[in-house]
Amino acid sequence: MKRYLFLYNAILKICLVREMEFRINFIIRILINFLWAGISYATVFLIYSQVDSIGGWNREQMVLLTSVVGLSNSVYKLFFHNSITRFQYLVNSGELDFMLLKPVNARFLASMRQFGFEQLPRGIMFIYLIIVLSKSINFSISNMDMVFGFILVILGSFAIYNLVFSIYCYVFWKPRVWNLFAINVELQNLGNNPSQIYKGFLGVLVYV
Repeated sequence: MKRYLFLYNAILKICLVREMEFRINFIIRILINFLWAGISYATVFLIYSQVDSIGGWNREQMVLLTSVVGLSNSVYKLFFHNSITRFQYLVNSGELDFMLLKPVNARFLASMRQFGFEQLPRGIMFIYLIIVLSKSINFSISNMDMVFGFILVILGSFAIYNLVFSIYCYVFWKPRVWNLFAINVELQNLGNNPSQIYKGFLGVLVYV
């Protein structure tokens, strides 16, 4: 375990140094992430300008849910997304073969080689909004509930990672898996909304 922590720390520092070599690009990516977050909130406000509630969820509750979903996505993209999306290249180029020869777990190397540091400011923004919104809509949430909530967000991010990794493993049989990944993204988008707003088969699918 100590060896893996040392290796993880070294990879983290290398990735951070690489990001700082192109600072303007790094800042632009941060701004783009804030823009996407703003679009998510704008969509919620646009929908609720026409209705008062959807499936029993009012506007304030939906904004809070959007913040929680955004935090979960930020955590996943901060730690896993950049590495997982390169897994297809590692297999097709043969670079994964060299990883298998190293005295380190190959999945660890393939999943932890790159980080999305541009997600960090957005994640901090979501945490702040979750705390503020939880108090503003009078949710009876204690500090311990908040801690357990953030733990669930982290576990949810690990669940997304395992799902995406299992999809990318199909590249061993088919060299291109972008279509499967696109389907996974759309299913995640459906799952980002409350299950109460879906009916029939779609409601069952989202629940699963």
